[in-house]
Amino acid sequence: MFFNNNKKKCLALEAANAELIEREQGMQQRVAQLESMLAQREGELVQRERQHETDARSMSLMLRSYYGVGDVRQTVADLSVAMLSQRDQVTGSAVLYDQSIQVLQHMHSELGRVASQAEASLASLTQLKQVAKRIDEFVGIIGNISEQTNLLALNAAIEAARAGEQGRGFAVVAGEVRDLAERANGASSEIGQLMTQIEQDTESTDRHLQDTHTSCKSLVQEADEGLQAVREALALSKQMHGAIERNAELGFIETVKMDHLSWKAMVYRAAVSGEWQGDLGDHTSCRLGQWYYCGDGRRHHADKPAYRDLEAPHKAVHEFGIAALDAVKKGQPSADLLLAMEEASDALMQGLDRLVQA
Repeated sequence: MFFNNNKKKCLALEAANAELIEREQGMQQRVAQLESMLAQREGELVQRERQHETDARSMSLMLRSYYGVGDVRQTVADLSVAMLSQRDQVTGSAVLYDQSIQVLQHMHSELGRVASQAEASLASLTQLKQVAKRIDEFVGIIGNISEQTNLLALNAAIEAARAGEQGRGFAVVAGEVRDLAERANGASSEIGQLMTQIEQDTESTDRHLQDTHTSCKSLVQEADEGLQAVREALALSKQMHGAIERNAELGFIETVKMDHLSWKAMVYRAAVSGEWQGDLGDHTSCRLGQWYYCGDGRRHHADKPAYRDLEAPHKAVHEFGIAALDAVKKGQPSADLLLAMEEASDALMQGLDRLVQA
């Protein structure tokens, strides 16, 4: 009986031991499962940490690359300033062209006046030559008359000599007539010589006036050609002025866009690192703000709706960016503020494009 009781106890103990062994095996399996899950979670955590480090490094490199935009931005800005300087020089050239046109127009007018005067002088000289020719003809007639008168006086003197004492008075008259005829003949000879000199001088003057008239006509034609060339140069200068001004403004707008890329990069870098130095500035102190409120933007575009539409998104970009960094500094979420900054930035970029196309 005692043996049977011990046997039952042994069986019970064996059963209990088997149950414990089974439980232990189950617990070991559970521990193994937990260890496997823990190792898996640790691996995932390590992988996530590595991915986070990779992402952080990539973001840091990306933000760092944005700082290279600053150099490009400055180069574009310098080019824009240089183009504006060229625009001013072209404007000065246009003023000189305008002055040249005025001078050439005055020269053209004066040359035309001189040509007209030369033409009028030629007409007057032609009339003078005709009058001189008629005078010369009259001198010839007077010379013939004086010769005939002299011949008649000579014949009268001969007849008076034949008449003797009775023809003495007639001989005196005939002598006087002969003297007058000789004096008339001498005067007509002198007048003939003077008319010959006048004709020579008139011919010389006529040649000079013809040359002057021809030269004036040639100069008027050259002045016309020069005036047309200067007008074409002025038109080209104005086209260049417009093209340079537009390209300079396009360059400035692109500079402004890169300014905002750099500014946003500073915001993101500060948000990632949690550190930043200096004042990020409001919407009135940046390059676009200076252009908008007191620069060429206000002078040239103040009456355009596209210009006025820039103020609100530009202001929002700065306000949301600064608010996001304040949130980071206080340990508060900043994603929504950064998203709002990006939306305002998109609106600003679109507004700048509309202004360029306006």
